[in-house]
Amino acid sequence: MNKKAIGVIIAIAAVLAVAAVLAFNQHRASLEDTTELPVLFEGIVDQLDDVQTIEIQDNAETVTLEQKDGKWGVVNKGNYTASDSALRLLFVGLGDMEVLEKKTSNPDWYDRLGVQDPTEDDAESVKVTMKSGDGSTIASLIVGKPQPGGARDRLYVRKPDDKQSWLVRSPLKAPGGVDSWLEKTILDVNKDDVESVTLTDEFGETVELVRKDGHGSDWEIANLPEGYDANPVNVLQGPAASLGALKFTDVVPASEIPDDATSETTMVAETFDGERLVAHTYYVEGTPPLYYMTIEASYDPSLRPKDKADEENADETKDENAFKPRPAGEVQNEVEELQQRFEGWAYQVPSWKAQNMRKKLSDLATRSEKVTASHILISYEGASRSSQTRTRDEARAKAEEILARVQENPDDFAEIAMEESDGPSAPKGGDLGEFGRGRMAPPFEAAAFALKPGEISGIVETEFGFHIIKRTK
Repeated sequence: MNKKAIGVIIAIAAVLAVAAVLAFNQHRASLEDTTELPVLFEGIVDQLDDVQTIEIQDNAETVTLEQKDGKWGVVNKGNYTASDSALRLLFVGLGDMEVLEKKTSNPDWYDRLGVQDPTEDDAESVKVTMKSGDGSTIASLIVGKPQPGGARDRLYVRKPDDKQSWLVRSPLKAPGGVDSWLEKTILDVNKDDVESVTLTDEFGETVELVRKDGHGSDWEIANLPEGYDANPVNVLQGPAASLGALKFTDVVPASEIPDDATSETTMVAETFDGERLVAHTYYVEGTPPLYYMTIEASYDPSLRPKDKADEENADETKDENAFKPRPAGEVQNEVEELQQRFEGWAYQVPSWKAQNMRKKLSDLATRSEKVTASHILISYEGASRSSQTRTRDEARAKAEEILARVQENPDDFAEIAMEESDGPSAPKGGDLGEFGRGRMAPPFEAAAFALKPGEISGIVETEFGFHIIKRTK
């Protein structure tokens, strides 16, 4: 390579180096020059307490929120309670908004940033307007798209009366649609705090679920009918668990429950804190079926655990691990707030939640597949496990004689069994105890389960000989 070529290369490198330095300095200056970026809402933090009305307008509808007596409601839903978390993000988002960069002021490009007027066709923007009690506007902003590939808190915005758009840093969330602004959580009760649940079906039959041993213990059915076995604990806890994270899919005035709603059921849940919650659910046939619910909340101090330790032995009986209810005043205030929210409203709830609150005895217990019985066995030579020498015909004839005796004197069944039975249970009066299906020879099982308590069967033949069976339970 000659000297001339080397000189050209050095000259080019020098030019590139100067250009790089200039570009870097220009970039650094642009980063440092934030003093000229505007504050979109000067003093907004001090004015947020004056906001009485908020309008959230998207391409489909305008949602209006109003504050009355310190509580926010959604006007579109009869002033039903607005979501605290959604409002918090909105207020914090406006109060903490930081302008990062000037963007386009060309209306033809607004759709790229999502900051066009929300009434335009296919607009993705949302316009938020906050007003004071006298109707004057405190702040109004068109919220656009998040910055592509940027941090989650970076988005494009524009004031409705200003052509200039901006990239800002803000946790602001302003979704459109009524559903986004409703407080959808109806209840969120810890299942361990529920002391008892009483379920009443549409026919008036009740099931009472109670804790076996205090707070957080397993469930049992207090009024379990004879002949039933309770289902596993994970099934029994279903009604109480349904009160946790209970949210609605829609809310309507109670007077607007559909006319074809049927099968009203009731669930009464009582907590160790003293809350009593009464939920009435209604079934609307369809595909899928719908369930509506009304709820009542009240406070009953008698439900709270008693302090059994008197002043003399308080230290001896104190249990650090024992359940400690929340302060009574706190619970009372919560119940009052819940009742104010519930009154006059009906909630459409997910089917799986409603079905847990509509459990019947047949869902929580099964008929016991067990009987208790005694028998008299007359065996013969050749029968299974038999040591007798009588013939089958002789055994049959003897069994018929004994059957006649026990039918005439049923109370003497055990005594006759001790005298006549060839079975190993004879010393116990023929008592076989309790047994379920699958344990006895099929003909014996069929006969025993067909009997009612106290009844005596006819002669039943199995591989062991001839049986006379009495069901005792």
